[in-house]
Order: sequence, then structure tokens, then C-alpha cells
Amino acid sequence: MLIKAEVEYMRYILPHESCVRSLAATMGIKASVDAVDAVCRWIRDNIAFDPEARNFHPCDILRERKGTCLSASILATSLLRSLGFEEDKVFTIVALHRGEDPFEATHASLLLLPDGMGMKNKAFIISILPEHIFISTTLSEFLLTNTIITIFNDKMAYIPK
Repeated sequence: MLIKAEVEYMRYILPHESCVRSLAATMGIKASVDAVDAVCRWIRDNIAFDPEARNFHPCDILRERKGTCLSASILATSLLRSLGFEEDKVFTIVALHRGEDPFEATHASLLLLPDGMGMKNKAFIISILPEHIFISTTLSEFLLTNTIITIFNDKMAYIPK
């Protein structure tokens, strides 16, 4: 079960930041499946994976052209929110596989919820960096093999209860 909360990383999802809006405008697309594909592809092609990076502000990620899986997910969430995705449909999700040490194995991905937040609703989890992985599931099914640390965007966040 997930409950609403405030988390530190919410402050990094910045869909209205000028660097995010400028890049979103150059993509010339609106909220759609094509937008998700374009954003993920752009990040994979233009942002180098650096496990030591500690840049979470979208403008820093764009300027430095490097980041972690969390950086990539924050940038993707910011871009998709800027392109018009509703606040209950796109998030960054931070999770780890059951049994892994959270200080060594935590991973962040893009979370799309086409029908909004709900444990039984369809969920698409997209790992952008260091490699592209696409999972179609529900949050309930995802929790069978993973522990969710947090789910967040610029307007809302959830943590496990």
C-alpha cells in the first residue's frame, strides 16, 4: 500500500523551467505515446550514464550531458509534464529488487499510469539509463518482486505504508 507524502526529490521535477520548456518545444509533440518514446530516446542519445553524477536539477543534467538513472528519470518526468502529461499519469519511481541492499541497488525509472494512480491500474515502468528496459505491469504485481522507495513528480509523491 502507498500513501501520499512529501519527498525531497519533488523539488527537482521542473516542467516550467526554461531549459525544460525549450527542449520540450523543440520536440514539437504533445502528451502521447510518441512523446514518451521521443523523450526516452532523446535522453538515451544525449545524456551519458555516470553513476557518480549528483546532478538532479534538469538544467544541470542538460548542461552537463550526464547523469544517473535518477537524473534521467527526473529529466524525463519534467519533460513529459512540460509536454502536457497530467500529474496523476507520469512519475519518477525509485525502487529496488527484493533482498537487495538499498544503498547499493536502488534504481530509478519513469513510471507511466495511463489510468491514474491505483495499485491495480496498468503501469508502464521504463528504465532509461544505463539501459533501456520496458515493463508493462500493475503496481501490485511490481511489488511482488520489488520494494518501492518512493514515487514522485512535481505535484505529488507516494511512499510505502
